Amino acid sequence: MVEYNNRNRTDTSDNRIVIEEDITTVDMDDSFRLSSTICNQLNKGVFLIMGGSSPKSFNVIQSFSHALHVPYVIYTSNRNQAADGYTYDFSVSPAYIDAIIDIIRFFQWRKIYYLFDSDDGLWQLQRVYEAFRDPKHLLLVDARRVGDPNHVHDLLRRLDRVSRSERKRIVLNFSSTEVYQKILNQIVDVGMNRENYHYLLAGPLRPMTSCVSSLARLPGLLNERQASMTSELDGCLDGWVIDKQYSRAGWLPEWLGD
Repeated sequence: MVEYNNRNRTDTSDNRIVIEEDITTVDMDDSFRLSSTICNQLNKGVFLIMGGSSPKSFNVIQSFSHALHVPYVIYTSNRNQAADGYTYDFSVSPAYIDAIIDIIRFFQWRKIYYLFDSDDGLWQLQRVYEAFRDPKHLLLVDARRVGDPNHVHDLLRRLDRVSRSERKRIVLNFSSTEVYQKILNQIVDVGMNRENYHYLLAGPLRPMTSCVSSLARLPGLLNERQASMTSELDGCLDGWVIDKQYSRAGWLPEWLGD
């Protein structure tokens, strides 16, 4: 729109629109400083703000953008719900948790294990709790926050000792591909890549190249042929059906629906 205006001016005055960036660093967990920073930016005449968010400050961002009609582009997962009526904040990195919730509902799982490492993962865990408040579909969630991703062996061993005979469905929700790589390797080290262990990776998963070798050793994710596919995403999706046993959905492995 700006380029169109600059190229198609009908007057002779120099009324070109010039965009200038103004970068400010602020602690997103400090609501007071964040509010002051947003006000300072608005006083300069900005018409769009790009930045991150956190559970502690998201309401501040949402209130400012909605009240003043200033778009706020968030590069982290958005905390906004469609029913809120707030339309001036949006994320370029939508959350994966809605897909996880749909899978849990479709197959009527009654228990999951949820491992996460960030406040964003905590927020998505809250979404899971909110989604299963209905007594008709109660969900037991065993949630555990990962501290140092380099040293998770003890946490995994404790998880491994819980109800050894049960089928464990584990949601992994980590902040980066690097964290996934480290923890997937430790899952294999502990021996939690055996039968009855099934994993859902809640993103972000791009790029996946560094994780392919670890994913190939987990049940229900990837096999050797799929790990060598050109499209990593297609390989990941196809990897859910490596047993050639299909559920009532027509393409998913039977263990998902048990």
